[in-house]
Amino acid sequence: MDEAAWAAARWSYARQEPTGRGSATLPSTEWRFLPLRTVRGVAGVLGVRPPAALDPPAVQTLATLADQAAVAMERVRLIAEAARIDVQQETQKLRTALLSSLSHDLRTPLAAIRGAAETLRTTWGRLDAATRADLLASIEHDTGRMTRFLANILDMTRLESGEIAPRMSAIGLPELIDAALSRVSGATVRRDIPADLPLVAADPALLEQVLVNVLDNAVKFSSPGAGISITGRQQARAIEIRISDFGSGISAADMPHVFDSFYRARRGDRTVPGTGLGLAIAQGLITAMGGDISAHSPRVDAPADGPPGTDIVLRLPVAP
Repeated sequence: MDEAAWAAARWSYARQEPTGRGSATLPSTEWRFLPLRTVRGVAGVLGVRPPAALDPPAVQTLATLADQAAVAMERVRLIAEAARIDVQQETQKLRTALLSSLSHDLRTPLAAIRGAAETLRTTWGRLDAATRADLLASIEHDTGRMTRFLANILDMTRLESGEIAPRMSAIGLPELIDAALSRVSGATVRRDIPADLPLVAADPALLEQVLVNVLDNAVKFSSPGAGISITGRQQARAIEIRISDFGSGISAADMPHVFDSFYRARRGDRTVPGTGLGLAIAQGLITAMGGDISAHSPRVDAPADGPPGTDIVLRLPVAP
């Protein structure tokens, strides 16, 4: 466009009226400009350069096109604005959940540590060796709980910021499961991992953390004394790891949310303590390694007269 056309376009934008060829304003230019009006003002200008003078039907058609373009642009803007609001609301929800979780999940172990420490300080000489050892073990246990909680917060932050870059290698499952079980307390485990199971392609450290999170979750929700089970199978070019608990299962209402951050499902009449981050982190890590994770309740082998339990199934590619 030449300078005269630009002047007509700016006039149309500023005054919100048609300009250029066939109009009353700057008619000497070859272009015709129509403002794209929205409820928030002018979104732009539609410009056309017709080969001949425009008759009234053509002018009306252009005006209609300009109105439709303005409506479409306004719709796109509103959708983008709604998406931004959704993101802001979700961020606020996560922030609120995090602060609530911090308050709840750190207060309990801190109170226990403080109580045990004060008891040891004020009555050390009057306590027998077994009681002192029990109080020290309690301090150690609650310190471990806080350490795991803060590690989960750090892992979730790293996942959301995209800082985790898997270092893939070929791994044998039995050794990795042994390492994960050594970090999970109170686990009575039945294992069924074939000796000839192919190696899996994964990051050893990340997969171990996934197993720890899933195993810890299974131990929490399994019925007392029932234990958990781990099976490994090859399915085509993938390795499937199934970790099953023998608890009360997951309700249909909770099932869509089991991998949501800070979501803690109720089992029966209780809510199991925890941050609600374990399975969310497991999902993020397994996805980063090119695998997937799913939850199923009741278990595929649940008896008709027994607890339904839950299966958490991990799938990762076979190592090339």
